[in-house]
Amino acid sequence: MNLRSLISLLALATAARTAGAQQNVLVIIADDLGVRNVGAYVNGTPSVEGTPPPTPNIDSIATAGVRFTNCWGSPVCSPMRASFLTGRYPARHGIGNVVGAVNGPELEDSEVTLPEALVSAGISTALVGKWHLDANPPDPNSPALNGFGYFAGSFQGAIPNYSRWPKVVQGEQQISTTYATTDCVNEARDFINGSKGPWFCVVAFNAPHTPFHLPPGDLITVVPAGTPATNPDGHYRAMIEAMDTEIGRLFAETRGGLSGLLQDTWVIFVADNGTPPAAADPPLEPNGRIKGTCFEGGIKVPLLVAGPGIVAPGRVRADLVSVVDLFPTVGDMMGIDVRSAVPADRPFDGLTFIRSLRQPFSPPVRTTVYSEQFQGDPWSQGQNTARNSRYKVIRTANVFQFYDLLVDPAEAVDLVAGGVDALNASQRSAYDALRSAMFAVVPPPDCPCDLDGDFDSDLVDLAAFTARWSAGAADFNGDGTQDRNDMRACLQCLRNCQ
Repeated sequence: MNLRSLISLLALATAARTAGAQQNVLVIIADDLGVRNVGAYVNGTPSVEGTPPPTPNIDSIATAGVRFTNCWGSPVCSPMRASFLTGRYPARHGIGNVVGAVNGPELEDSEVTLPEALVSAGISTALVGKWHLDANPPDPNSPALNGFGYFAGSFQGAIPNYSRWPKVVQGEQQISTTYATTDCVNEARDFINGSKGPWFCVVAFNAPHTPFHLPPGDLITVVPAGTPATNPDGHYRAMIEAMDTEIGRLFAETRGGLSGLLQDTWVIFVADNGTPPAAADPPLEPNGRIKGTCFEGGIKVPLLVAGPGIVAPGRVRADLVSVVDLFPTVGDMMGIDVRSAVPADRPFDGLTFIRSLRQPFSPPVRTTVYSEQFQGDPWSQGQNTARNSRYKVIRTANVFQFYDLLVDPAEAVDLVAGGVDALNASQRSAYDALRSAMFAVVPPPDCPCDLDGDFDSDLVDLAAFTARWSAGAADFNGDGTQDRNDMRACLQCLRNCQ
């Protein structure tokens, strides 16, 4: 029997052994953490990729599990959190940007959340740390109303001070003077150790989001030079190391370490978006192509998964994965069909990747992955993007960009900068398919002068109209007569729809 066959049999045996056992799930979310600053994602060539801060505990999840290299979050915080909890893209749940405006968008009660689906199956649920899914003023009971049996943390996008911050515990606010990163771990530890049955716990760290600062000395080994104002990247990196140290303490104080935790618990480490501008490291992270954008530096996030169902730990998978996929995958980890909790007529975007964890040679679940951000209308006030295993399209208003990530991972060369005619046949096929994938989520406005149906109003459409004119069939305004008014109306339409 060859090695591949043996691993496949082990995968089947493990799946059979774990399918009937209900597991716990621990989801750890870092705030504003690009892959550049996680050791498991850096190949040890500092001159090429930069030097990450020490992250041995985060890296240990990769060693014990699977590291995904093409996971997409969102350009900014709130959309990712809502998508994780609902399994739906921002255009579906309505949170396309950071929340917090007076009477602004927030996670609607009509959304079916992952904790709601789990609670109905008798699972204990908790979220500690950052919520950031309510408009201003927030409802202090919002996490509970969305399925979390226990909540202790903050509602803001950024806490004012990591050592003195407003903490809400089960709907009651107090001022905490416990270092926020430490507080998250204390709360998670107490919930896990106090749970009597299966549990689902989300540890949503505020770190390493601003305000940048010097963490407590016992949590870091590298003291950054200068001040947060003069050396923001150094202090950002120190906050990451402090978070990693506390993650190690969470493992130690719940099951005696990660190996003990993984006996009955799946551990997922992910981030919401990429590196913030203040901590960017050009040229590795060019300004304008990090947090807040649909470039890879803004939406590619670390995703590490370990657990009792992992086969062949230490693997790396290049599968396309979205944060919406965590919803059904967590359900599969716990042996619960959480998808059935979402009304069948409601668009649902998550695809479980449990097979990628249990079967080393399984094919990828996705052929495309999608992300977006918007403020108000997803089409006119937004940016969205889709990619396949090689190509990527970004749309901003009516401007499209197209990149070959295989030969141009930095997204430096826009292949349609000079028009789509420059694309070869395979590129044009990918370009059209990816735009269709985007339009399936955010349909373009109806444009009557898009005569060739390619969602572009361009010279091709003008040529098509001219041909109709020559044939006497260009009654564009529908008044029963072809005349100059039709020409004027078509030209105006082309201007409006470009």
